[in-house]
Amino acid sequence: MKEFFENRKRRNFCSVYFDSKHSFTSVERRCVFPMEWTEEQIKNYFCTNMEVSKVRVKKHSIESVICLEETIQSVIDKLEDRMLVEKFWDDAKIYLAELCNECSMVIVAGMDTVEEDIKAFILKDSGQVPNYVDYYSDCWVKKEQPL
Repeated sequence: MKEFFENRKRRNFCSVYFDSKHSFTSVERRCVFPMEWTEEQIKNYFCTNMEVSKVRVKKHSIESVICLEETIQSVIDKLEDRMLVEKFWDDAKIYLAELCNECSMVIVAGMDTVEEDIKAFILKDSGQVPNYVDYYSDCWVKKEQPL
């Protein structure tokens, strides 16, 4: 099971609350960032790329997630507006999984994945059948390089 964690990229998972400059609404979004990013870097990224007026970051008790990047597809068609969300973020799903009573994990995967896909990834990488895999929420994954 140790290989499962070593072979997969780890990311930082948090909720970001932001106020839109245009619609004057507050929005919460679960987001996945590089592990080394600070709260200040997250806030700056939102303010620079999302045209928001205020950003609050809430870290979760499980901050480190496993990211199945090969399943995440970028939207690249017709991205002409500089501030389009799709230029800076990929959509993904968050899954909760348990291999044994003491081994739970949070997995981020592409929008086309389902629970059975995650079970297959875990079995392939760890050799173990998970006790359960449940869909938790949609999220945004920060693109390595904005389009």
